[in-house]
Amino acid sequence: MEKQTKKYDITTVDGFKEFLYNSIDIRTGELIGGGFPYAGKTFSMSANAQSNLLGVYSARDLLAYPFGWNVKDDSETYQIADATEMANFFMTALGFKKAIQDSGTVLKAQVTACTTIGELEAIEDNR
Repeated sequence: MEKQTKKYDITTVDGFKEFLYNSIDIRTGELIGGGFPYAGKTFSMSANAQSNLLGVYSARDLLAYPFGWNVKDDSETYQIADATEMANFFMTALGFKKAIQDSGTVLKAQVTACTTIGELEAIEDNR
């Protein structure tokens, strides 16, 4: 887990909530950063990769196919057959990211509903 640099007063409900919200955000970023699966391979979801993917998706009808997209570790290039597959590739990445963000939102709602330190201690981000 990414190290938190801010100090939180986890002896108070509000301080503990702030700590958990931040922890959930960090874990969400880690999960997204792990990349998205497509066709049995894992592709990067770094900020740069997301920007590139949006640009390529926007120009999908103008690309020469097959169109190569490197897997996350750059060990191979996956060949996207046509504009329809490019749209599927993009929507898979988008759906992957949204699902992870939504799972973080659910956890944050649980945190928000807590009224005691004990309730907050019981929340586990097991994504």
